[in-house]
Amino acid sequence: MRIKSLSYLLISSIFIKSIHAKNQCEILYDIINEITDSIQDFTKVSDVNMDCCDLDFIGCADEDGSKIITNIELNGERFKFVNQIPESLTNLSNLERIGITKVNNGGIKIPDFLSKLKNLNTLELMENYLEKDFPDAVIKISSLKTLYIKNNNIGGNIPESIDELSELEYLYIRNNLIKGKIPKSIGNLKNIKEIHLDNNLLEGEIPKSIGDLTHIKKLHLNGNKLTEKIPESIGELENLESLDLSENSLTGLIPDSIENLKKLKYLNLSKNKLNDVIDFSGNLPELSKIFIREWFIWYYSKLSRLGNFL
Repeated sequence: MRIKSLSYLLISSIFIKSIHAKNQCEILYDIINEITDSIQDFTKVSDVNMDCCDLDFIGCADEDGSKIITNIELNGERFKFVNQIPESLTNLSNLERIGITKVNNGGIKIPDFLSKLKNLNTLELMENYLEKDFPDAVIKISSLKTLYIKNNNIGGNIPESIDELSELEYLYIRNNLIKGKIPKSIGNLKNIKEIHLDNNLLEGEIPKSIGDLTHIKKLHLNGNKLTEKIPESIGELENLESLDLSENSLTGLIPDSIENLKKLKYLNLSKNKLNDVIDFSGNLPELSKIFIREWFIWYYSKLSRLGNFL
C-alpha cells in the first residue's frame, strides 16, 4: 500500500512539474504574440512537444527538477513590436533578467508593473527608441542589481530617487542624452561596484557624496559637461581601480587625495581645464595607465622621470 502511495506521489509530482513547464511556455507564447505580428525563426512554443527553454532568446533554470524561465531577450530585429510589453509578463514570476534591444517601432515604454517581478535583478535596454526622459518606472524595481541603459537617446535627469535602488551594483547609463546634475543621492548606493555615466550631457559639479561609495571599483564620467573642481572626497574610494573623468570641463588642481587610491590601475583626466598635475611620486603602486591632458603614460615607473613635463 505504501509503495502504491509513493508511486502515486511520484507520478503526481512529475505531472505537476510537466504542467508547470507547459504553463510557462504557454505564457511566453501569449506574450510574444501580444507584442508582435511578425516572428522570425520562431517555432510555436504552444506546441505540446516544444520545450521553450530550447529557444535561443530564453534562459531557464532548474528548480526542484522543473525548468523555469529566468531570462528573456526581446530583440526588435527579431520581433516586430506592434504593442507595448504586456502585464502578462509578470506571470513569468521567476524572471531574473530582461533584455530589450533594437526596438524602434514607435517607441517603447518601461512599464510600472515590472516592479512586481521580485526576482528581477538585471534590466538591459540597448539601442531602443524609448520614451524621451529617464524611465521613472525603473526606480520602482527595487530588486535590481544591474541597470544597463545604452544608446537609447533618452534625456531628462537622473532622479534623486536613484538611491531607492538600494541593491544596485552596476549602473550603466551610457551614450544617451541625460542632462542636469549628478544627484547627491548617488552616494547612498552603498553596494555599487561600477558606475558608467559616460557620453551624456551631465553638467555641474561631481557631488562630494561620491566619496561614500566605498565598494566602487570603476567610476567613468567621461564625455560630459562636468565643471568645477574634482572633489577631495574622491580619495575615499579605497577600492577604486579605474577612474575616467576625461572630456569634461573640470577645473582647478587635481586633488592630493587621489594619492590615497592605492588600488587604482587606470586614470584618465585628459581633455579638461585642470591647472596642474599632481606629483604621484610612487604613491599609486598599481597604476599602469594614465591619461593627463593630451599625454599618455604607459609605464607608471617612468612617471618620476617625466616630472613636471606632464
